[in-house]
Amino acid sequence: MFCGDELGVVRAYERPAAVLAARREWMLAERYIEPGLVFCRERGLESSLAWLTVLAAEAGLARGRWDDAASTAGTILTWPAEGFSHPRISALVILARVRARRGEPGYRPLLDEAASIAKAAPTVQAALLIGAARAEAAWLEGAPAERIGAETASAGEPGPSDVRWFAGETEAWRHRAGLDCGDPAELPEPYRLEITGDAEGAASWWQERGCAYDAALALALAGPGDRAALRRALDLL
Repeated sequence: MFCGDELGVVRAYERPAAVLAARREWMLAERYIEPGLVFCRERGLESSLAWLTVLAAEAGLARGRWDDAASTAGTILTWPAEGFSHPRISALVILARVRARRGEPGYRPLLDEAASIAKAAPTVQAALLIGAARAEAAWLEGAPAERIGAETASAGEPGPSDVRWFAGETEAWRHRAGLDCGDPAELPEPYRLEITGDAEGAASWWQERGCAYDAALALALAGPGDRAALRRALDLL
């Protein structure tokens, strides 16, 4: 039986996991997420278990384990809606993205539900997250650039630095749609590289972190006429 400082142990899992996840260093973050989940599950630490479960779903999506991501997101959606607005929004977006990427139906209602929840407790992070997911879905549907731009415009302004990764993805979609995305200097590295024309650099950044889908996306959308880039994107997928 564990007799130490449970709260201290949980923090030792949660804090590094949160910091690394915020930087999209998912391979490193999972070193803390997985054992943290086990620790919290064994001791019934529900609040921390919920937070780490959301991170596990996000990591699964980022690392291309879409079955795991969808399953974990589905688990989150079984939780009581009361008091779990952020995890529910994240789970709905993750499940919607998995369905959209697989060409399965039913992703739009999920995004609509996420947007409805976000309206009740609006945050810049949620708006950007949903806007980027809508933009990706529009692109996968073969929608014109104007539609993709409209989806990102609905997300609002990028906001403060604590949501810079969410803002970076939104700005990347605006760039991919051929729209003005402002000064990329303050954006996270992979988005800055892509927007400034270094699609290979952006793809390498993602690939080094085990995020093949994002790497392929950077290559595929950087230059639609670049057959070599498209071939490499296909190989990554």
